[in-house]
Parts: sequence; C-alpha cells; structure tokens
Amino acid sequence: EALGELLEPSHGFLLGESVLRIPMLLRAPGVRPGVRVDPVDLADVAPTLARLGGLDFAVQVGVPGSGVDLLLGPTARDRPRVAESLHGYHQHRWAQLTAAIVGPWKFEDRGEGRARIQRIDAPDAGRSDGSPAADSPVAGPAIDVLRAYRRLEDRRSSDPATAPGGYGLDGVVGFFLEPDANGRLPDPYTVITDDARLQPAVRLFSLDVNPPLKRFEAVLSELERTLGARDAGDPSLAFWRGRLLRALARHEPAVEAFDRAIALGGPNAEAELMAARSELSMGRAEAALTRIEAGRRGRRIDDRHESVAAEALRSLRRDADADLAAAAALRIRAERSTPVRLEPCR
Repeated sequence: EALGELLEPSHGFLLGESVLRIPMLLRAPGVRPGVRVDPVDLADVAPTLARLGGLDFAVQVGVPGSGVDLLLGPTARDRPRVAESLHGYHQHRWAQLTAAIVGPWKFEDRGEGRARIQRIDAPDAGRSDGSPAADSPVAGPAIDVLRAYRRLEDRRSSDPATAPGGYGLDGVVGFFLEPDANGRLPDPYTVITDDARLQPAVRLFSLDVNPPLKRFEAVLSELERTLGARDAGDPSLAFWRGRLLRALARHEPAVEAFDRAIALGGPNAEAELMAARSELSMGRAEAALTRIEAGRRGRRIDDRHESVAAEALRSLRRDADADLAAAAALRIRAERSTPVRLEPCR
C-alpha cells in the first residue's frame, strides 16, 4: 500500500517504490530459516513453489519478466526486472505505465516524452518519481529490457491461449499502446487524485444501509463539479455517474451515462447490467434483454444478469424462457457458494 506516497492512497495505479519494493516471505518444509537481500520478483513465485511441489516448470533464462527458482541460490544483484500498471488505463484511460529495473536504476515509461529514471537506493526513492530520462547516460540497458518485455507480452496477447487476464476486468489485458498514443493520455502521476474523488460514490454503493437520496444528490453534484471537465475520456467517471443517476431514478440519463462508459472503455458487463435495470424501470423489457445479451458476449456474467433477464422475459409473457433464466441464476448462485474441498499434501 502506498499510503499516500506519490499521492496514491492504496495501490494499483502507480509504480512507486512503496508498492514495488516489498518483502517476499517463504516458509516451507526443507527451507532453512534465513534472510536474503538479493532481488526477487513476483514472477519467481511460480517456479519456486513448483520446485517445492515436485513439479516441472519451464524457466526462460534471460527473458524479461520470467521468474527463477529462488531455491537454487541468490540472484544477481544487477538482475533485470520489469513492472507494469495498466490499471489506470483500463479504469480511467490514463497512460499505461511500464518500468524496468537494472541494478540501482529504475526506468519508467509513461508515453512519448514522459520517461523518468531514478536510483532506487537513493534516500528520496519513496517520495520522488524520479527525473526526466531524456538524454540519461544510464537509461540504455533498462530501455532495452523494457522494449524486449513489451514485444514479448504483445506476442502473448495475440494468442488466446497465452493472453494475460486481470486488472479487475473479465477480458484479456490486451496490447501495449504505441509511445506517441500513450503520451497523449493523462499521466497517472498528475491525475492520481481523480480516483480518490470517485471514492465517495463507490462507498455509497457498498454501505449496508440505504443512504438518503440527498446524499446521492450531493455526491453527484460534487463529482460533476470536480471531475466534469475530464468526462471526455474517463469510463469510470461515466459509470459512477450512471450509478448515481440510477439511484436517483433518473433512468434516461443513467442509460446514456452507461453507454458512454462502454463507448470509452469497451465491453462492460456491469455497465450493461445497470443499463438493463434502468431500461426495465422505464418499462422497456426488450431493450433490457438486448443489454443482457450484450453483456454475455465475451464477458463473464453472474446471477444478477440472469435475474434481470428473467424479470424482463416475465414481463413479456415469455414464461418458459423466464423460468430457464431464473434457474440459471439459481445455478450460478449455488456454484459460487459451493465450498472447494482441498486435499492434504502428501
């Protein structure tokens, strides 16, 4: 957790040392107690645990972003490592962040003209995001590592079998942007506080009790006052505006906001679900079903989508189809709540 360093309250958006330089702790049978200070990487977890479990794990030596078996001994002090955050890109359409660490130097690319470099062993490493990397005489090796890593990841992204997933979305991460296109997007380090301004809206929908409507009105007004000028490119802002408008029973503008979130951020099953609910509230069952189908295509849906589909079908007097959708909702709910049985290790 950044806990305010570089103005990030939690983690996920920036590549500061507070969220990258963290300890790795391992306790397992046959591993002797001790402390090591050699560079490790999140990618090392899989090959190290595979060894402990007696499994084969192909390690790609010298490939940026590949892990090593840490039980074979300490790693080299100048071992190249990489880091990335595309979370801000997927959530807000901020610039993609990638970084390479070689020895004491970290090179971070935020798009054309915005690269930074810093010594990670310097006293201000946790409080500074470095200095401009243009014309830096020490950036070359890290730049080469980063370019190789991005080429490799883009090749993996082109193959459905190896495409990376995550970042809180149901689809694949996708490709890295070209530097000039990335440089035209907002720099996450300069707009990081925008995400914090969205949090009052997020918290309203996570409360166990129903807040008064005037609270939704106040949060919507503040959101539009502080972030309205950035609405042109931020899918998260559009989505949370839609949630607030829907809570205030302003369904037509809510649907428009959800459509804007989808147009800016791509397929979004959650936005389609919320739009479908507003369509139902306005008596437009066919439109609601169209939304649910859009959410199904290539995205993971849950019991809530099936429940809305059942309600829409019921209102259209398609009772047999409604029964199937309701049964699907119950099945998904049951599968989600079924405990996983873990077998003891031998």
